[in-house]
Amino acid sequence: MTKAEEAYAEIRNRIELCTLEPGATFTEATLQELLGVGRTPLREALQRLDHEMLVDARSGSGIRIRALSVDGQLRGLEVRRALESLAVTLTIARADDHIIKELTRQRERLLSCKDLDSYLKAVATSHELFITGADNHYLAQSLSPLYVLSRRFWRATITNSEFTIDAGKKHHSAILDAIMDGDSPAAQAATTALNDYLVDEAISVLTARAQPTRGSNWSL
Repeated sequence: MTKAEEAYAEIRNRIELCTLEPGATFTEATLQELLGVGRTPLREALQRLDHEMLVDARSGSGIRIRALSVDGQLRGLEVRRALESLAVTLTIARADDHIIKELTRQRERLLSCKDLDSYLKAVATSHELFITGADNHYLAQSLSPLYVLSRRFWRATITNSEFTIDAGKKHHSAILDAIMDGDSPAAQAATTALNDYLVDEAISVLTARAQPTRGSNWSL
């Protein structure tokens, strides 16, 4: 992994975990010091992250971490709905024995999750397996940042983690079951059901946050 790739992975992880707060603005020098990287690899990483809509590095007033946005989440889900359906279909068609075994183990790990952090990590692993199994570079480039943005959104908005984890387990395990059964129509139906659930939950966040406070990191 190159220095630029390391910087990209670290910044993307911090954005997802919200340790780089939504809406916050940084200078290049601040990020260099924070990450311990040089200017060139940092700029290469930021260019990639800007393309993926995770940061805004073109404003001329520093590097801004993209604010949380219900509208952005809903628009992202419009695209994710189609791409995720394609990903699970391709995974069924192309996954080798290693991926299938990992998906089987992943279902067990997912169902054993008790807290939010372990659940979101399990979801991230499921996402990675869908992308790997689909074996399509163009799909990966489009779907991977959508997954990151979605996981960040839920990390920041979940108010009832027990309900969210239980509902998420139901939807994600249905997708995994269908893939392991080699049933493309069932896998597509399960991804549609998951995305319907995510849309409903995003709309509920919109209702709850209809009056954001001054200085909020939210853009509705």
